[in-house]
Amino acid sequence: MLEIKTPKNAKAKRELDRRAPKLVENGKKTLILAAKTSYMLNSVLTEIFHLKRGSAIKYSRKNDNIRPFENGGETSLEFFSQKTDCSLFVFGSHSKKRPDNLVLGRTYDHHIYDLVEVGVENFRSMNSYSYDKKIAPKVGTKPFFAFIGEGFESVEELKHLKEVLLDLFRGEDGLVEVGPSMDLVMRRHRLPNDGLRKEGMKTSLEKPKKKVGGMELSYNAKGLKRERREAKMNKETTSNEPKKQKVDQE
Repeated sequence: MLEIKTPKNAKAKRELDRRAPKLVENGKKTLILAAKTSYMLNSVLTEIFHLKRGSAIKYSRKNDNIRPFENGGETSLEFFSQKTDCSLFVFGSHSKKRPDNLVLGRTYDHHIYDLVEVGVENFRSMNSYSYDKKIAPKVGTKPFFAFIGEGFESVEELKHLKEVLLDLFRGEDGLVEVGPSMDLVMRRHRLPNDGLRKEGMKTSLEKPKKKVGGMELSYNAKGLKRERREAKMNKETTSNEPKKQKVDQE
């Protein structure tokens, strides 16, 4: 169980406020870490970090005690998630039983929300592609994904993989093939339990206020133009009403 500490200074309080739940949440950050890896898998993790640069943290030290699918094996992962304030993670490992293994996952309140495990095959790095460097992808550019086959709409494991991948690589679209390229072979996955899913999907009844020209506007389905039009019509109606006549009494 995580210990709840009271902030001791203004800087700590600001940090806690930054991490607190918000009506409009901050962008998600990704934690990238690994246990024992192969040369290829290390390259995969490095290139994912480059794609996520600006919104990712990469640990270089090996974390052999992390086993996301085993009871107790997620403790260090959840600790690092809280320490870095990352709600997404990519964990790489390599063994005879599961070579070139990637676990992609999400956390809610820094507890494991869901997991997808895949094996990497046929990897091609970004350096192996030839293209005009003037149109090189910018930091934060979203890779283009093509999910081919009905399985991504009907098979639970593949639907889950699609959802996690799209959540992991949110950003601007780019349509120039620059790599990396790889095949991901489905291995294991774990969906969130019903209670955690319900908690994680809660939304606030309060609507975020919009700003136009520095002025806050309340959320109103009518819209500004309609409000102005109605106000103008009411004003015209008032001005056209016959004025009361003063009657002199003798």
